[in-house]
Amino acid sequence: MARKKNMTLSEAENRVMANSQRFEQLPEIVEHAQASLDMLSGKWEDIIALDEYMDSGQWLRDYEADERGEIDKDLPRGVLSQDALYDTLQELQEVLRSIRRLARKSKEL
Repeated sequence: MARKKNMTLSEAENRVMANSQRFEQLPEIVEHAQASLDMLSGKWEDIIALDEYMDSGQWLRDYEADERGEIDKDLPRGVLSQDALYDTLQELQEVLRSIRRLARKSKEL
């Protein structure tokens, strides 16, 4: 049923319209969240290895060796970028805390 432009919407129509707007992006958001979680899960062993590399002191020894010129400058050495690995692991911890907070909120669903 087409409605004339000057007629007001019913409560049901307003609810449907408001909830349709809320829903509009939800499938895409869920798809992206799942893809990101899958990617994170697929790299978990690498993340653990990097965390252990940093915590073991080996990262610092490698960094110092690089500073002394003992590591070929043509090799990929991004992991030795000062603070990059630490900062990235800290950012990941914050993301994981956010996921946990959101998971607690999800009990409301």
